[in-house]
Amino acid sequence: MASVSLSEAEKVYIVHGVQEDLRVDGRGCEDYRGVEVETDVVSNTSGSARVRLGHTDILVGVKAEMGTPKLEKPNEGYLEFFVDCSANATPEFEGRGGDDLGTEIANTLYRIFHNKSSVDLEALCISPREHCWVLYVDVLLLECGGNLFDAISIAVKAALFNTRNQLQANRWNTAPGIVCALLSPDLPPGPDPSQVSIADTRFRLLHPRLDHIDLVG
Repeated sequence: MASVSLSEAEKVYIVHGVQEDLRVDGRGCEDYRGVEVETDVVSNTSGSARVRLGHTDILVGVKAEMGTPKLEKPNEGYLEFFVDCSANATPEFEGRGGDDLGTEIANTLYRIFHNKSSVDLEALCISPREHCWVLYVDVLLLECGGNLFDAISIAVKAALFNTRNQLQANRWNTAPGIVCALLSPDLPPGPDPSQVSIADTRFRLLHPRLDHIDLVG
């Protein structure tokens, strides 16, 4: 990201704001931005979600396909992440400007979700060394206004939660391993989308079969 030059007056203004526990938009120093989460937004996916966090807008789609387990982990399925930093999100992403950031975010997502505390990868295995479920997670940055990692983490979890619900409702007999894998305690706990919560965060959950709900973590 490009550096921002501040005048002495602007620096004093920021310091005084911190001392008074007041931001320019009226929030306190520790107040989180409002989060808006919408699920089931892309029809040709196994699950999807869109998250708006302040001026940051993230779209995530998940597709479940059958594949072959990796040699080093023959008893597990796996997730693949692709992050596209759209040039419309910020002029800095034009050309190949967003490639490095996209790679950094994808690598972070690998570290977060490739463990049993996030997703039970063994439950994605159909036949050791032969067949497994692969969850392809595509992340699109529509608008970049800060808090990227927070917004993307929320969007990915919401999309995986939506994937579980879709498979549980429509394809339980053909993909039970995926449903079981996404029953991790780190993912939203219940089948009812109104139960999704984020600690110390207020956000609105949008769902095609529910009215808008204001939630407090």
